[in-house]
Amino acid sequence: MQRNLILFTPHPKQREIIELLERDDIYYVCVNAGRRFGKSMLALNWIVKELVNSCHTRGILVSVNHSQIKTLLYDLDKAFSHTGVIKQINKSDKIIYFNNGSILKCFVASNHDRIRGERVDYAVLDEFAMYDNQAWEASIQPTLATSRNPKVLFISTPRGRGLWYNLFNLGYDTNSSWANFTAKSEDNPLVQREWLEDMREQASNRIWRQEYLAEFIDDGGEVFEGLDACLIDRYATQYNKLYIGIDIGIKNDYSVIYIQNELLETVYYERYLPGSIDRCVTWIWNILQRYDYHNYFIDIETNRFDSVYTELKNRFKEIKVNAERIINPTDLSHSEKNKNVEQLSVLIEQNKIKIIRDNYVISELKSFTFCFSKSNNIIYSAPQGLHDDAVMAILSSLRCFNQNNRVKMRAY
Repeated sequence: MQRNLILFTPHPKQREIIELLERDDIYYVCVNAGRRFGKSMLALNWIVKELVNSCHTRGILVSVNHSQIKTLLYDLDKAFSHTGVIKQINKSDKIIYFNNGSILKCFVASNHDRIRGERVDYAVLDEFAMYDNQAWEASIQPTLATSRNPKVLFISTPRGRGLWYNLFNLGYDTNSSWANFTAKSEDNPLVQREWLEDMREQASNRIWRQEYLAEFIDDGGEVFEGLDACLIDRYATQYNKLYIGIDIGIKNDYSVIYIQNELLETVYYERYLPGSIDRCVTWIWNILQRYDYHNYFIDIETNRFDSVYTELKNRFKEIKVNAERIINPTDLSHSEKNKNVEQLSVLIEQNKIKIIRDNYVISELKSFTFCFSKSNNIIYSAPQGLHDDAVMAILSSLRCFNQNNRVKMRAY
């Protein structure tokens, strides 16, 4: 007895993608999509439909981390467990068995070696731009070799101009088996316009174009564009006021001092691995004594090491200086940090800040990146395993400038 399985109702742009996937002459469909377009829902429903309609076929679903795989398995279980098409979901091995003999296996892209040796008829490659090149070239692509009519749905937000950009451009050749499609966040009619406007206020122009308009941007994934034009080879020596940012690290992370003048030119920068609170305070104090305290202001983050702030304040009191006038302790919140990052991004983009040409500073600024929380808020940070202490010190110095010049931080 034949049964009909009713899947989701695609919105118009999702329907256009499905029509590409249904074409007999197209094997590979690259969807360059903005956030909240509905790409995961589209991918899940498409691959289930194909596996259910074709007995004893095999599919893979590849994502960038275990958390996303877990979410996809939950969504699949919730959407299809009552339909009778699923025989079993093995959540530990991340395998879905269908009653018609078809199988869907889920993999994490970073463990792509586990895909080797599979025979694949249908594949969904989610957030493909974040994969290592070898994931596709050495592990996934060979699994399609023995399938008569393989279908692969690549879905990703853009991230620079690497392999994803190259594969996406294959779709412009009308004589090839590749097709491409660009989907903006606003193309999903279910996305609230108010939410999009809020995201537009949060994000820099660069991130907005990449993450929501789905545009390929050079060096995508990095936050600061146009850095090379802002670099200077020598410290500025002219100043009326100094704005000192301090990021504290003790044993496993560096402490950094970053000093700018009223023109946002770097006057001094230094990093130091103190090993103890006392050494950190002494190091900072020795640098501060090089300058007239009447001419500078300090911002120091106190989220982790408020004892450093307390000790510095005591040092000023010992020489009968009003520390409260000079030092501003900052208990940095997520939203405050985002505003600082966005402001620095715009200043660099518009060449309105001058940063010392130091290899460590440059590497941190160029690798500084972002991701999105489960609630779709932007999170800025260094990539996993790298540091951002120099970036945080620059942000602290910029925050000090804002505080003492009554600059209202805003989204640009």
